[in-house]
Amino acid sequence: MRRTVIALITLALAVSFAAPAEAQFARADLSGSVLDPDGSPLPGVTVTVRNESTSAERITVTSATGGYNVNGLIPSVYTVTFMLQGFNTSETTGVVLRVGQDGELNATLQLGGITETVTVTGESPLVDVASKEVGGNLTAEDFISLPTQGRSFVVFAGLLPGVQVSPDSQSTASDSIFVNGMDDNSNSFNIDGANNDDDVIGATAGAQTRTAIEAIQEFQILTSQFDAEFGRAIGGVLNAITKSGGNTVHGSAFYYYQDSSINKANFFTRRSNLEKPDFTFKSIGGTLGGPVIRDKLFFFGSYERQTPNEGIAREFATRPEFNFTTTEENLLRNFMVKLDYQASSDHRIAARYLQEYSPQFNQIIGGNTTLEAAREEFDRDTSFVGSIDSVLSDRAVNNLRISVTREDVAFANSGFNNNGKTFAAQRALNVSLDHDNLLLGASTVASARINNSRQYDDTYSLYAPDFWAVTTTSASAVTSRTVW
Repeated sequence: MRRTVIALITLALAVSFAAPAEAQFARADLSGSVLDPDGSPLPGVTVTVRNESTSAERITVTSATGGYNVNGLIPSVYTVTFMLQGFNTSETTGVVLRVGQDGELNATLQLGGITETVTVTGESPLVDVASKEVGGNLTAEDFISLPTQGRSFVVFAGLLPGVQVSPDSQSTASDSIFVNGMDDNSNSFNIDGANNDDDVIGATAGAQTRTAIEAIQEFQILTSQFDAEFGRAIGGVLNAITKSGGNTVHGSAFYYYQDSSINKANFFTRRSNLEKPDFTFKSIGGTLGGPVIRDKLFFFGSYERQTPNEGIAREFATRPEFNFTTTEENLLRNFMVKLDYQASSDHRIAARYLQEYSPQFNQIIGGNTTLEAAREEFDRDTSFVGSIDSVLSDRAVNNLRISVTREDVAFANSGFNNNGKTFAAQRALNVSLDHDNLLLGASTVASARINNSRQYDDTYSLYAPDFWAVTTTSASAVTSRTVW
């Protein structure tokens, strides 16, 4: 694998000068031109791009044609300063760069003293005029201000043209999205630049490791014309990034509760004189981020605990003695830890660990399932992403990313998952009798698997305006393994 990765990177670098410029899928680019009062290009202007959250800076100089380009920026809010001796300094604050965006910011410098500064504040988000991708972005502000089913950020994708969301009625299942009429399995989910798809069922059930809505900073939906770097997708790409810490301590706390007392029993439950099943939804958690070492090391963490217990009723017209109501008991625990380290002005290191544990008990799968054929599911998903951003010069940037995604899941009857006493518990169960419209006895489902997926990705970007257009290349390798 090591030789394969090196070969891919070498090949990509060899053809890099023929590749068009695009923003990296977990980053953003900023470019533009600087002119004098007569509209002529100004070479040699120092352009400083400062992250308002972490104070990290990127510095470049305009070319002979007055153009500049800063690649591989972390999506955030920036202050951009243009400075040249003999001209007034121009400073623009509140420059918002979204994930995957090629932002453009131009400036005109007026003649004057170097100590004079013109500051523009309250800048609106930049319009992406360079990318060919079709899609849109949604931010944390959208998640907070709008309602959602099951506190899933994926359902917000339906706000964008060409995207249809199919919310899943199962309490802890992910939601599917359909892009431009394509099958939901044709999509791909990326979190923090790393692939997060299920290697067995693809994107049918959404992302492999779900991310709490409070931990998402923003996401981008690409519906067509996206680059080959996204891979594994012919439908759409959901490109999300998680929040990071900054120099200011910030956090949130939340508690959502819904009780079955506000729900009315359905028609069949009342007709059969059955007890109304209990339905309770509780979600509690919070986030916290801030500095460990100011301007150098930052942390962010999130935790969410959900108990979406789902009420279930079944009625069998020909065998009313098997009518029942029950509650599917679910528990979902999701936590994330993220560290960002500005090792130097030219090197940034980031690592993020995400885990979700979601056991489900007393599952009634299928319309013909009786109470004694209930199933259980144990699911533990983990995702790790580590990256190194290196500024090689004012015109060259490299991003190295390694990610690991793991799924450990078991679908089985209650005997299979009975505290490890598999054989004795299985023998104690009733024999399964599968009729056309009735499943009696224990479920015959008893399977487990472990999926390991690793991804290695290196992206090198070069801006050489006097010889070539902006060039970029990306090389990646993905390996996966399933253990049954």
